[in-house]
Amino acid sequence: MVANFEAEETITSALKVIDQMQQTQDFHRDIGHFNSIVNNANDIVKEVAPHLPPDFAQRWLLAEAQMNPELRERFDNAHNSPADRAKAESYIKRTLLRFRKEIAAQPDPDISAHIMAVTHAVRGASGKAPEAGRPDYGMMSNAAFREHVRSTHGFDPGT
Repeated sequence: MVANFEAEETITSALKVIDQMQQTQDFHRDIGHFNSIVNNANDIVKEVAPHLPPDFAQRWLLAEAQMNPELRERFDNAHNSPADRAKAESYIKRTLLRFRKEIAAQPDPDISAHIMAVTHAVRGASGKAPEAGRPDYGMMSNAAFREHVRSTHGFDPGT
């Protein structure tokens, strides 16, 4: 009876070790899969929005997995069967396409700063021209006064 108990204990212990090894193997497989997805997303960032920080893709994917239970479920079940793997890959591909669209809409701060500087310069240069000084009517001859009134006000004063 004691031998059976010890044998069962040994078997239970061995099964626990095997289970832990399987969990470790699954964990490493999932980390590798996630890292390959992050690498694909990093390639998209380099192509579409190189001004974003280097860890942007990883942070975005982690946040997306938190907010999107379907993405999390597809990723977690990707290794259950070939059909689940295909569904997961398809869903991840659509997610990366959405990621591409979202980061393409992010403005580049360097370009935005340049545009703002040019806009400011153009607005500053296109202000109203300074008004001419007031004419000194006392120093004008009759002909000069007459020409001034004609050109400024559009009529001939007749002097």
